[in-house]
Amino acid sequence: MKKALSLIVLYSVLLLGSELLYRIVFAVPALPMGKLAENYAFILVFVALLYFVKSRVAQCLLLAFFAMSFIGNNIHYAAYQGWITPMNLYLLFKEWHEVIGATSSLVGKTLFPALWGLLEVIFVSSILCFQRKRSWIADGVFFLLMMFGIVRVALDESRSIISPKLSYSRIKTNYLSLSSFVGHTLPYKFLHLSVVSDYQMAEPQVASKPKVRNIIFLLGESESAKHVSYFGYDFENRNTTPFLTRFSQSDAQPIVKETYSAGLLTAIALPSLFNAIEYPNGLSQISKGTTNLFRLAKQQGYQTYFYTAQSQEDMDLLNLLGKTWIDELKYPTDLGFGFKQHMSDRELLPLLKKINLQEGNNFIILHQRGSHMPYGKILTAEQKVFGDKTANDEYDNTIYATDQLMKAVIHYLQQQTEQDWLFIYTSDHGQFVTPERHIQATMDEDNYLVPTVLYSPDSVVQQQLQQAFSQCDRLFHQQIATLLLNSFGYQQRISSCEQGYVNNNDLSGDQGYLQITPNAIKWVSPSKSLK
Repeated sequence: MKKALSLIVLYSVLLLGSELLYRIVFAVPALPMGKLAENYAFILVFVALLYFVKSRVAQCLLLAFFAMSFIGNNIHYAAYQGWITPMNLYLLFKEWHEVIGATSSLVGKTLFPALWGLLEVIFVSSILCFQRKRSWIADGVFFLLMMFGIVRVALDESRSIISPKLSYSRIKTNYLSLSSFVGHTLPYKFLHLSVVSDYQMAEPQVASKPKVRNIIFLLGESESAKHVSYFGYDFENRNTTPFLTRFSQSDAQPIVKETYSAGLLTAIALPSLFNAIEYPNGLSQISKGTTNLFRLAKQQGYQTYFYTAQSQEDMDLLNLLGKTWIDELKYPTDLGFGFKQHMSDRELLPLLKKINLQEGNNFIILHQRGSHMPYGKILTAEQKVFGDKTANDEYDNTIYATDQLMKAVIHYLQQQTEQDWLFIYTSDHGQFVTPERHIQATMDEDNYLVPTVLYSPDSVVQQQLQQAFSQCDRLFHQQIATLLLNSFGYQQRISSCEQGYVNNNDLSGDQGYLQITPNAIKWVSPSKSLK
């Protein structure tokens, strides 16, 4: 037994070493030091099970598990910059011909990572060559372990993962994805347990060359329109948006509107926005990338950028935004910050200034930390113009800081030789903040009503903005998404402000959503209506 344990420990250490080296060689974010023990434990358990299981069936299933963990995840990361998700597994079965076709076109990118994974599988399978005492108990433990993960998800769907974190090892990721796939995704899709039909939209056809060369999208975080002075906020006579108020009254005549966000959470709102998902249950559409903004921008010749002030640890949702089609992605870690560290939104402006806006077409996302909890943590003392006694003070400081960043970005763009650009600002969702309390992700209007600013110095583009949006009392995120597709040069009608949706906390919509028209806001609860 001592020899067996030594062998299992050795194999597990070498596989962990391979995991670390693989990440270095193929530029995958490193495993956090604090997660090494946990990830090693996952590897150790599955290596031990492979060593001790008695039946051929269990051996084959474990080898298939390792193959999916190493080869499958290596290929998927090389192609799409993320680990395999439960929805990817579903699409592999449902639309296998499209998956194979897409993968075969990426052989150049996936070949060497796949070979690395194959060598890992060959190595781990070599443990079966050693003489060992096998036991039916190990078979039982293996099947119980798999059933535990599946049943855990089936009984509590909140445990189902949408996009595995890169801080998970490939073994841990595969275990969680398989559990979510079998326990949640598979029954939901094949047994039609979701009462909201899948959202589907065909890829738009190209209609013309791009209508504007440079699109600069300042993407806010947690900014509620209810704290924007331009829209009437006047707590203690504060002016939280002095620049926006002046700019809206200038000859530039920008579009400044309150806007319904696509969801109450970042993980709901942004995937919907960046994939032009009009109503709930668009995860299949998101996973395929059919209407992904980055993909369609690249097809029209845009260089794509995503610069974020949020920590790399918090940005795993980029897999759902189209990470694989982002040409230049920068996290705070690229500027010397730690894996868990956020940076000041001010750091985004120098990154923008490094891009040559006179060359080619550019689609640029400047993603803020903005008004995320804890409010004002990354602000300097001079930025805390409303004090710091309450959460309301700190939150208003972040609104003011965003207003000043918007001012700096627009002033920089106005200094460009070629005035061929479109500026967009909106936030993912809002927050409910008062001097007495603060809360997020509830159905209070503060949580889903956000500001939007649209402006271009190009008279033709600005006229289009006025025609599309000036008559709307409020906008929807979907209008911004379809505006972008239209601006890229696609045959895409800009969505109307006559009807839209705000999803709750589940992309499927099964946990309920708001259906909004000019005359009514209706709460739709599919799960209850099913009962």
